[in-house]
Amino acid sequence: MESNYCNSLYKDYKKEVDKNKLLAKENKYLKLENSIANDEKIRAQKSEKRALKKAKKYKEERDYYKEKYEESQRELDRIRYKNEKHEQKEKNDSTNSGIPTAQTKIGQTKLVPNEREKSDKHIGGQKNHPKNSLESFKDEEVTEVVKHTMDKCPKCGSMNIVEIDKKIKDAFDYLLSLEKKRNEFIVYECQECHCTFHESIPNNLKEKNQYGNNVQATALSLMNVGNVPINKVKRIISGLTMNEINLSEGFIAKLQKRAFNKLSKFKKELYDYTIKLPIIHWDDTVIMINQKHACMRFYGNEIVAFYFAHEKKNKAGIDEDNILPMLSKETIVMHDHNKVNYNKDYDFINAKCNQHLLRDLKKSFW
Repeated sequence: MESNYCNSLYKDYKKEVDKNKLLAKENKYLKLENSIANDEKIRAQKSEKRALKKAKKYKEERDYYKEKYEESQRELDRIRYKNEKHEQKEKNDSTNSGIPTAQTKIGQTKLVPNEREKSDKHIGGQKNHPKNSLESFKDEEVTEVVKHTMDKCPKCGSMNIVEIDKKIKDAFDYLLSLEKKRNEFIVYECQECHCTFHESIPNNLKEKNQYGNNVQATALSLMNVGNVPINKVKRIISGLTMNEINLSEGFIAKLQKRAFNKLSKFKKELYDYTIKLPIIHWDDTVIMINQKHACMRFYGNEIVAFYFAHEKKNKAGIDEDNILPMLSKETIVMHDHNKVNYNKDYDFINAKCNQHLLRDLKKSFW
Protein backbone atom coordinates (compact mmCIF):
# COMPACT_ATOMS: atom_id res chain seq x y z
CA MET A 1 0.00 0.00 0.00
CA GLU A 2 2.82 2.32 1.00
CA SER A 3 4.79 1.27 -2.06
CA ASN A 4 2.02 2.27 -4.42
CA TYR A 5 1.62 5.63 -2.68
CA CYS A 6 5.38 6.36 -2.96
CA ASN A 7 5.40 5.46 -6.62
CA SER A 8 2.47 7.78 -7.22
CA LEU A 9 4.24 10.64 -5.45
CA TYR A 10 7.42 10.01 -7.39
CA LYS A 11 5.55 10.04 -10.68
CA ASP A 12 3.89 13.30 -9.73
CA TYR A 13 7.26 14.73 -8.74
CA LYS A 14 8.90 13.60 -11.97
CA LYS A 15 6.03 15.05 -13.96
CA GLU A 16 6.46 18.42 -12.24
CA VAL A 17 10.23 18.32 -12.77
CA ASP A 18 9.76 17.61 -16.49
CA LYS A 19 7.14 20.36 -16.65
CA ASN A 20 9.55 22.77 -14.89
CA LYS A 21 12.33 21.89 -17.33
CA LEU A 22 9.97 22.54 -20.23
CA LEU A 23 8.93 25.88 -18.75
CA ALA A 24 12.58 26.76 -18.10
CA LYS A 25 13.44 25.93 -21.71
CA GLU A 26 10.44 27.94 -22.96
CA ASN A 27 11.42 30.81 -20.70
CA LYS A 28 14.94 30.74 -22.14
CA TYR A 29 13.57 30.94 -25.68
CA LEU A 30 11.25 33.79 -24.69
CA LYS A 31 14.17 35.68 -23.11
CA LEU A 32 16.20 35.13 -26.29
CA GLU A 33 13.33 36.35 -28.47
CA ASN A 34 12.88 39.36 -26.18
CA SER A 35 16.60 40.13 -26.36
CA ILE A 36 16.51 39.82 -30.14
CA ALA A 37 13.44 42.07 -30.28
CA ASN A 38 15.16 44.66 -28.06
CA ASP A 39 18.25 44.54 -30.25
CA GLU A 40 16.07 44.99 -33.35
CA LYS A 41 14.29 47.90 -31.71
CA ILE A 42 17.57 49.58 -30.80
CA ARG A 43 18.90 49.02 -34.33
CA ALA A 44 15.67 50.42 -35.78
CA GLN A 45 15.89 53.49 -33.55
CA LYS A 46 19.51 54.04 -34.54
CA SER A 47 18.62 53.53 -38.19
CA GLU A 48 15.73 55.99 -37.85
CA LYS A 49 18.02 58.56 -36.25
CA ARG A 50 20.56 58.09 -39.06
CA ALA A 51 17.77 58.38 -41.61
CA LEU A 52 16.42 61.56 -40.00
CA LYS A 53 19.91 63.03 -39.81
CA LYS A 54 20.56 62.14 -43.45
CA ALA A 55 17.15 63.55 -44.46
CA LYS A 56 17.90 66.77 -42.60
CA LYS A 57 21.26 67.02 -44.33
CA TYR A 58 19.64 66.38 -47.72
CA LYS A 59 17.01 69.06 -46.96
CA GLU A 60 19.68 71.59 -46.01
CA GLU A 61 21.62 70.82 -49.18
CA ARG A 62 18.44 71.02 -51.25
CA ASP A 63 17.51 74.41 -49.70
CA TYR A 64 21.06 75.68 -50.27
CA TYR A 65 21.12 74.68 -53.94
CA LYS A 66 17.56 75.93 -54.40
CA GLU A 67 18.56 79.35 -53.05
CA LYS A 68 21.64 79.35 -55.29
CA TYR A 69 19.48 78.44 -58.27
CA GLU A 70 16.95 81.18 -57.53
CA GLU A 71 19.79 83.66 -57.05
CA SER A 72 21.30 82.67 -60.40
CA GLN A 73 17.87 82.99 -62.02
CA ARG A 74 17.45 86.48 -60.59
CA GLU A 75 20.89 87.45 -61.85
CA LEU A 76 20.06 85.95 -65.25
CA ASP A 77 16.77 87.88 -65.34
CA ARG A 78 18.59 91.06 -64.34
CA ILE A 79 21.17 90.61 -67.09
CA ARG A 80 18.44 89.74 -69.61
CA TYR A 81 16.42 92.81 -68.56
CA LYS A 82 19.53 94.99 -68.75
CA ASN A 83 20.32 93.67 -72.23
CA GLU A 84 16.73 94.23 -73.35
CA LYS A 85 16.81 97.78 -71.99
CA HIS A 86 20.14 98.37 -73.71
CA GLU A 87 18.79 97.00 -76.99
CA GLN A 88 15.66 99.12 -76.61
CA LYS A 89 17.79 102.16 -75.79
CA GLU A 90 19.82 101.54 -78.93
CA LYS A 91 16.57 101.49 -80.91
CA ASN A 92 15.16 104.62 -79.24
CA ASP A 93 15.11 107.85 -81.17
CA SER A 94 12.97 110.95 -81.37
CA THR A 95 10.13 108.98 -83.01
CA ASN A 96 9.48 106.48 -80.19
CA SER A 97 10.73 108.23 -77.05
CA GLY A 98 11.33 111.62 -75.53
CA ILE A 99 14.90 111.85 -76.86
CA PRO A 100 15.51 115.32 -78.34
CA THR A 101 16.21 115.30 -82.07
CA ALA A 102 19.53 117.03 -81.33
CA GLN A 103 20.68 113.80 -79.64
CA THR A 104 20.05 111.63 -82.71
CA LYS A 105 22.92 109.16 -83.01
CA ILE A 106 25.48 109.39 -85.78
CA GLY A 107 24.30 107.42 -88.79
CA GLN A 108 20.60 107.69 -87.92
CA THR A 109 18.19 109.94 -89.76
CA LYS A 110 17.28 113.01 -87.74
CA LEU A 111 13.52 113.25 -87.74
CA VAL A 112 12.05 116.61 -86.77
CA PRO A 113 8.26 116.28 -86.38
CA ASN A 114 6.82 119.66 -87.30
CA GLU A 115 4.23 121.13 -89.61
CA ARG A 116 6.71 122.31 -92.23
CA GLU A 117 6.15 120.62 -95.57
CA LYS A 118 9.17 119.26 -97.42
CA SER A 119 10.15 120.93 -100.68
CA ASP A 120 12.85 120.78 -103.33
CA LYS A 121 14.09 124.29 -102.52
CA HIS A 122 17.72 124.60 -101.56
CA ILE A 123 18.81 125.86 -98.14
CA GLY A 124 19.37 129.60 -97.85
CA GLY A 125 18.10 132.61 -99.75
CA GLN A 126 15.65 131.89 -102.57
CA LYS A 127 15.74 133.27 -106.07
CA ASN A 128 13.65 136.42 -106.63
CA HIS A 129 13.17 136.75 -102.87
CA PRO A 130 12.86 140.46 -101.93
CA LYS A 131 16.13 141.78 -100.54
CA ASN A 132 16.14 143.21 -97.03
CA SER A 133 18.47 146.14 -96.51
CA LEU A 134 19.09 148.80 -93.87
CA GLU A 135 17.66 152.24 -94.38
CA SER A 136 20.03 155.21 -94.63
CA PHE A 137 20.46 157.42 -91.58
CA LYS A 138 18.73 160.70 -91.19
CA ASP A 139 21.14 163.63 -91.34
CA GLU A 140 20.58 164.45 -87.67
CA GLU A 141 21.45 160.88 -86.69
CA VAL A 142 24.93 160.92 -88.22
CA THR A 143 27.65 160.97 -85.54
CA GLU A 144 30.66 161.04 -87.86
CA VAL A 145 31.28 161.80 -91.55
CA VAL A 146 34.26 160.23 -93.33
CA LYS A 147 35.09 161.68 -96.75
CA HIS A 148 36.82 159.37 -99.22
CA THR A 149 38.62 161.60 -101.75
CA MET A 150 40.89 161.04 -104.77
CA ASP A 151 43.52 163.38 -106.22
CA LYS A 152 43.93 161.98 -109.72
CA CYS A 153 42.09 160.06 -112.45
CA PRO A 154 42.56 156.31 -112.07
CA LYS A 155 42.38 155.89 -115.89
CA CYS A 156 44.82 158.48 -117.28
CA GLY A 157 46.50 159.78 -114.13
CA SER A 158 45.49 163.42 -114.70
CA MET A 159 45.19 165.59 -111.59
CA ASN A 160 42.79 168.01 -113.33
CA ILE A 161 39.64 166.66 -111.70
CA VAL A 162 36.47 168.34 -110.26
CA GLU A 163 33.85 167.10 -107.83
CA ILE A 164 30.45 166.60 -109.54
CA ASP A 165 28.49 164.36 -107.13
CA LYS A 166 28.85 162.04 -104.14
CA LYS A 167 27.75 158.52 -103.24
CA ILE A 168 26.60 158.00 -99.66
CA LYS A 169 27.19 154.69 -97.85
CA ASP A 170 26.13 154.50 -94.21
CA ALA A 171 27.44 151.99 -91.68
CA PHE A 172 26.30 150.94 -88.23
CA ASP A 173 29.16 150.21 -85.86
CA TYR A 174 30.18 150.59 -82.25
CA LEU A 175 33.40 151.23 -80.35
CA LEU A 176 34.75 149.60 -77.20
CA SER A 177 36.79 151.92 -75.05
CA LEU A 178 38.54 151.03 -71.82
CA GLU A 179 37.83 153.37 -68.90
CA LYS A 180 39.89 153.67 -65.75
CA LYS A 181 37.67 155.98 -63.78
CA ARG A 182 38.85 157.41 -60.47
CA ASN A 183 36.22 158.61 -58.00
CA GLU A 184 37.41 161.27 -55.57
CA PHE A 185 35.29 161.85 -52.49
CA ILE A 186 36.32 165.22 -51.08
CA VAL A 187 36.69 165.20 -47.32
CA TYR A 188 35.52 168.33 -45.52
CA GLU A 189 35.97 169.66 -42.01
CA CYS A 190 33.42 171.74 -40.24
CA GLN A 191 35.03 174.84 -38.82
CA GLU A 192 32.43 175.08 -36.09
CA CYS A 193 32.39 171.51 -34.63
CA HIS A 194 35.49 170.19 -36.43
CA CYS A 195 33.51 167.22 -37.79
CA THR A 196 35.06 165.57 -40.89
CA PHE A 197 32.76 164.21 -43.56
CA HIS A 198 32.40 163.31 -47.25
CA GLU A 199 29.66 162.22 -49.63
CA SER A 200 28.29 158.75 -48.89
CA ILE A 201 30.22 156.07 -50.83
CA PRO A 202 27.87 153.69 -52.72
CA ASN A 203 28.17 149.94 -52.34
CA ASN A 204 29.49 149.50 -55.87
CA LEU A 205 32.59 151.51 -54.83
CA LYS A 206 33.25 149.93 -51.45
CA GLU A 207 36.63 148.41 -52.50
CA LYS A 208 39.83 150.29 -53.26
CA ASN A 209 39.49 149.16 -56.86
CA GLN A 210 36.62 147.26 -58.44
CA TYR A 211 35.02 146.35 -61.76
CA GLY A 212 32.48 148.88 -63.01
CA ASN A 213 28.80 148.33 -63.67
CA ASN A 214 29.24 147.97 -67.44
CA VAL A 215 31.75 145.14 -67.03
CA GLN A 216 29.45 143.30 -64.62
CA ALA A 217 26.39 143.89 -66.83
CA THR A 218 28.28 142.56 -69.88
CA ALA A 219 29.29 139.40 -68.00
CA LEU A 220 25.71 138.82 -66.81
CA SER A 221 24.30 139.43 -70.31
CA LEU A 222 26.72 136.95 -71.87
CA MET A 223 25.75 134.27 -69.33
CA ASN A 224 22.00 134.84 -69.11
CA VAL A 225 21.14 136.03 -72.61
CA GLY A 226 23.82 134.29 -74.64
CA ASN A 227 24.14 131.17 -72.44
CA VAL A 228 27.91 131.62 -72.59
CA PRO A 229 29.91 129.41 -70.17
CA ILE A 230 31.76 131.17 -67.36
CA ASN A 231 35.23 130.36 -68.69
CA LYS A 232 34.33 131.82 -72.09
CA VAL A 233 32.82 134.94 -70.50
CA LYS A 234 36.22 135.56 -68.94
CA ARG A 235 37.99 135.07 -72.29
CA ILE A 236 35.54 137.27 -74.22
CA ILE A 237 35.80 140.24 -71.85
CA SER A 238 39.57 139.84 -71.68
CA GLY A 239 39.74 139.89 -75.48
CA LEU A 240 37.42 142.89 -75.84
CA THR A 241 39.58 144.92 -73.42
CA MET A 242 42.95 143.84 -74.88
CA ASN A 243 43.69 141.77 -71.73
CA GLU A 244 43.26 144.81 -69.48
CA ILE A 245 40.27 143.31 -67.62
CA ASN A 246 40.74 139.70 -66.54
CA LEU A 247 37.79 138.56 -64.45
CA SER A 248 38.26 135.47 -62.32
CA GLU A 249 35.77 132.64 -62.82
CA GLY A 250 34.98 132.79 -59.09
CA PHE A 251 34.05 136.48 -59.38
CA ILE A 252 31.78 135.75 -62.35
CA ALA A 253 30.02 132.93 -60.45
CA LYS A 254 29.51 135.15 -57.38
CA LEU A 255 28.34 137.96 -59.64
CA GLN A 256 25.51 135.76 -60.89
CA LYS A 257 24.46 134.91 -57.34
CA ARG A 258 24.59 138.56 -56.19
CA ALA A 259 22.50 139.66 -59.14
CA PHE A 260 19.93 136.96 -58.38
CA ASN A 261 19.68 138.00 -54.72
CA LYS A 262 18.89 141.56 -55.83
CA LEU A 263 15.93 140.19 -57.79
CA SER A 264 14.11 138.86 -54.70
CA LYS A 265 11.32 141.45 -54.99
CA PHE A 266 10.94 140.81 -58.72
CA LYS A 267 10.93 137.04 -58.08
CA LYS A 268 8.12 137.43 -55.54
CA GLU A 269 6.06 139.53 -57.96
CA LEU A 270 6.68 137.05 -60.78
CA TYR A 271 5.69 134.15 -58.52
CA ASP A 272 2.43 135.86 -57.47
CA TYR A 273 1.64 136.63 -61.10
CA THR A 274 2.38 133.09 -62.29
CA ILE A 275 0.19 131.22 -59.81
CA LYS A 276 -2.76 133.48 -60.72
CA LEU A 277 -2.58 132.71 -64.46
CA PRO A 278 -5.76 131.05 -65.80
CA ILE A 279 -3.65 128.95 -68.20
CA ILE A 280 -0.07 128.08 -67.31
CA HIS A 281 2.43 126.13 -69.37
CA TRP A 282 5.30 124.19 -67.85
CA ASP A 283 8.09 121.99 -69.14
CA ASP A 284 11.52 120.81 -68.05
CA THR A 285 14.66 119.78 -69.84
CA VAL A 286 17.95 118.14 -68.98
CA ILE A 287 20.98 120.41 -68.54
CA MET A 288 24.53 119.86 -67.29
CA ILE A 289 25.65 121.20 -63.88
CA ASN A 290 29.21 120.38 -62.80
CA GLN A 291 29.39 117.70 -65.51
CA LYS A 292 26.26 115.98 -64.13
CA HIS A 293 22.74 115.76 -65.52
CA ALA A 294 20.39 118.26 -63.89
CA CYS A 295 17.03 119.86 -64.63
CA MET A 296 15.92 123.28 -65.88
CA ARG A 297 12.17 123.85 -65.40
CA PHE A 298 9.93 126.51 -67.01
CA TYR A 299 6.59 127.92 -65.84
CA GLY A 300 4.73 130.68 -67.66
CA ASN A 301 2.95 131.62 -70.86
CA GLU A 302 3.58 133.70 -73.97
CA ILE A 303 4.40 136.75 -71.84
CA VAL A 304 6.33 135.58 -68.79
CA ALA A 305 8.92 132.85 -68.23
CA PHE A 306 9.75 131.69 -64.69
CA TYR A 307 12.74 129.31 -64.54
CA PHE A 308 13.92 126.98 -61.78
CA ALA A 309 17.01 124.74 -61.70
CA HIS A 310 17.35 121.47 -59.78
CA GLU A 311 19.96 118.76 -59.48
CA LYS A 312 17.32 116.10 -60.17
CA LYS A 313 14.26 115.90 -62.38
CA ASN A 314 11.56 114.66 -59.99
CA LYS A 315 8.41 115.57 -58.06
CA ALA A 316 10.41 116.79 -55.07
CA GLY A 317 11.77 119.64 -57.20
CA ILE A 318 8.29 120.51 -58.45
CA ASP A 319 6.98 120.68 -54.89
CA GLU A 320 9.97 122.82 -53.92
CA ASP A 321 9.11 125.28 -56.71
CA ASN A 322 5.66 125.49 -55.08
CA ILE A 323 3.93 126.51 -58.31
CA LEU A 324 1.80 123.48 -59.18
CA PRO A 325 0.75 122.76 -55.56
CA MET A 326 -0.62 126.34 -55.29
CA LEU A 327 -2.83 126.21 -58.39
CA SER A 328 -6.61 126.10 -58.00
CA LYS A 329 -9.10 123.66 -59.50
CA GLU A 330 -9.98 126.21 -62.19
CA THR A 331 -6.38 126.62 -63.44
CA ILE A 332 -5.53 124.86 -66.71
CA VAL A 333 -2.01 123.45 -66.87
CA MET A 334 -0.70 122.67 -70.35
CA HIS A 335 2.23 120.26 -70.54
CA ASP A 336 3.85 117.43 -72.53
CA HIS A 337 1.80 114.69 -70.84
CA ASN A 338 4.04 114.66 -67.77
CA LYS A 339 2.61 111.87 -65.62
CA VAL A 340 3.58 113.63 -62.41
CA ASN A 341 0.86 116.21 -63.17
CA TYR A 342 -1.84 113.63 -62.49
CA ASN A 343 -0.69 113.16 -58.89
CA LYS A 344 -3.46 113.34 -56.28
CA ASP A 345 -1.56 116.15 -54.50
CA TYR A 346 -2.54 118.57 -57.30
CA ASP A 347 -6.00 120.00 -58.09
CA PHE A 348 -5.59 121.79 -61.45
CA ILE A 349 -7.00 120.79 -64.86
CA ASN A 350 -4.55 118.95 -67.13
CA ALA A 351 -4.28 119.76 -70.83
CA LYS A 352 -1.76 118.25 -73.24
CA CYS A 353 0.11 120.54 -75.61
CA ASN A 354 -1.45 120.50 -79.11
CA GLN A 355 1.99 120.53 -80.70
CA HIS A 356 2.88 117.30 -78.91
CA LEU A 357 -0.45 115.76 -79.87
CA LEU A 358 0.34 116.54 -83.50
CA ARG A 359 3.80 115.03 -83.07
CA ASP A 360 2.29 111.85 -81.61
CA LEU A 361 -0.09 111.65 -84.56
CA LYS A 362 2.81 112.18 -86.94
CA LYS A 363 4.76 109.39 -85.25
CA SER A 364 1.78 107.06 -85.53
CA PHE A 365 1.40 107.96 -89.20
CA TRP A 366 5.07 107.42 -89.99
